[in-house]
Amino acid sequence: MPPRPLNPQPAELNVLSGLMWDGLKLLDAQHTAEACDRWLQAWEFVKKLVTPDMRTVTAFDDAYQHRLPERIFNWCQDLEMELGNAGLDNPVYHEHRVRYAREFLDRFPDTEDLMYLNFRRAEGEALWGLGRQGEAEEVYTALVERLPDDAWSYIGWADQYWVWDFSPKDYARAEGILQRALARPQLKDRRDVLERLEELYARWDKPDRAAEVRAELEQSGVREIGPLSPPPFARGTANPIPVQKQPRPGRNDPCWCGSGKKYKHCHLRTDQQQDRSR
Repeated sequence: MPPRPLNPQPAELNVLSGLMWDGLKLLDAQHTAEACDRWLQAWEFVKKLVTPDMRTVTAFDDAYQHRLPERIFNWCQDLEMELGNAGLDNPVYHEHRVRYAREFLDRFPDTEDLMYLNFRRAEGEALWGLGRQGEAEEVYTALVERLPDDAWSYIGWADQYWVWDFSPKDYARAEGILQRALARPQLKDRRDVLERLEELYARWDKPDRAAEVRAELEQSGVREIGPLSPPPFARGTANPIPVQKQPRPGRNDPCWCGSGKKYKHCHLRTDQQQDRSR
């Protein structure tokens, strides 16, 4: 049963609403860091309005429905993602992202698995971006233990070893993590792990292994086989993703890659990085 509306001081909601709108306008103007600054101020107001019985962000939305320009369920995920984008230019936003991810999961302890996964991955990515690899490893290890059959627990972990321009290019370590995922009989999104592994072998200059994975994909019928595409490297690498010829989808539309995920939770960040690298 959702909690009753708390009828907080209107001024609090007005300020929160204004900060959310300010951030959206700044984001539309491609001022990502400034947008994050506004939204981090808004988050402080969200924290004040959370009560102990609001154990999920959905419960928060139920309590304050129709009083804010957007559901916090959506907004909080956008803030997590944009902090990652801002961190590409200024590591202080990695620090903010770590703190925010931890605070969010502390405030909403019954968060659904998919959102929990995204926030823990965000924490791990930010720690890695700060050079705190040991702490990041602890986050990913705990994530895999909690969600052992979710492919993206492993993909997010493995990516840190090879995908990004700051990655150590430890292909063997990344391979081991992905193979650990494939060893799970009930693994969800097995296709995504296989495709990532195929890309890894191509980048690692192991065409025979890449061909074996392609054959497995083809035999299983999980996708049509086409030419190898380079992995989603961050800006500044030698192998950026090819420019998408079709119009980009909206933030909440299905991703163009066919993963079934929302665009903002799939390729949006990579596409933005590609745009900024031109």
